[in-house]
Amino acid sequence: MKWGISRAIAFVFLLFSFVTQTNFKFGVENLSVQLIEQLTQQRVGLITNQTGRNQRGQSTVEVLQNHGIEVVTIFAPEHGYDGIVPAGQQVADKVDKTTRTSITSLYHTSHGNQLSTETFVGVDVLLLDLQDVGMRHYTYISTLFRVMSAIKDTSLQLVVLDRPNLLGARVQGPVVDENLISFISIADIPLRHGLTIGELACYFNDRYFDDSVNVEIVKMHDYNRVTTLIKQLLAPLSPNLPSVQSCYGYSFLGLLGEVALFDVGVGSDKPFRVITLPRSLKVDAQFWKNLHKLLKDHDVHSKRYEYFNKKNNRWSRGLELLIPAIDRVANFDLFIDICLLAQQFDIALQFASTFDKAMGTDYVRQWLQSGNYDKKQLQQMVDRQHKEFADKVRGCLLYCPAPD
Repeated sequence: MKWGISRAIAFVFLLFSFVTQTNFKFGVENLSVQLIEQLTQQRVGLITNQTGRNQRGQSTVEVLQNHGIEVVTIFAPEHGYDGIVPAGQQVADKVDKTTRTSITSLYHTSHGNQLSTETFVGVDVLLLDLQDVGMRHYTYISTLFRVMSAIKDTSLQLVVLDRPNLLGARVQGPVVDENLISFISIADIPLRHGLTIGELACYFNDRYFDDSVNVEIVKMHDYNRVTTLIKQLLAPLSPNLPSVQSCYGYSFLGLLGEVALFDVGVGSDKPFRVITLPRSLKVDAQFWKNLHKLLKDHDVHSKRYEYFNKKNNRWSRGLELLIPAIDRVANFDLFIDICLLAQQFDIALQFASTFDKAMGTDYVRQWLQSGNYDKKQLQQMVDRQHKEFADKVRGCLLYCPAPD
């Protein structure tokens, strides 16, 4: 009995500690009377997953039904409607057990995740409610882009129910090279972009679709990019992003995981919360001391950590991380510094075939492999790209302060 009461108290605390402001509202909690009235007369398709819910824990489907809005089809992105399908694996069509609503997959690896107008036959309006993490290579925003591309020449309306950027206002990392546009680098935005998913919808429409998509963004109420701090997730974003700390770590460990032999805890109980190397590598102990200091200089706490990785059947040794405030972490700079430190200790950097696509450019890999580590030159390139991006995106910003 006590255990049940404790869990109930913990859940209530989770809901009320989700954000710092009590009057803050998600887009799904800020629907206008006019929009509700419109949607009750239409066949609604909802693009969502387990992250689509209000601060009381109700799913977006439930919220809409309570307003008298019928959802005729649910559309699911990578990881599926329940968010449990591993990264890169096909998402199958299914039926929601609770509402008996059909669920159509938008993540078909067999055809490169391209979507067509036919995907959305049978609906009058599309609603999108997905919690993005804030990194360009996370594919929920790629799904948004592909949906917009599929409906750009139709009368189908897209209503985006906005949500916070979990990483705040900071902008970091290069903009995508045109020849490296892919599903994990879908558009010319910085690696850490600082935008909400609603602002991205506006930017995509302006930049790529000549405003041909009928997009309406339901803004959040009382959202500030800096002060609206997400303390807890109401639901895991995906199997390897179950917590805010994993999301914070993903901002630089997502890329480090593309560099062998680094192990960042994917598949363990601490995904994107550790930096380890195989114990058999016998890495100099000074490397870990220097890395601990480097992380501290970047406002990341760390302590010694060791675990057995069942995926590759080996012990890994390194550091467990804690990030008190993501706005103080320059994630791209930290990633570069970790790579440079590894090379100082003769730890070979072996880049995965997908690294350039995730980074959005081959320049960073080539720069790290060149041995000519002029950080000023790299920083100047990125700073120039950020300035150009800031000019392009200015008209799409919905909240203060501007990303920086």
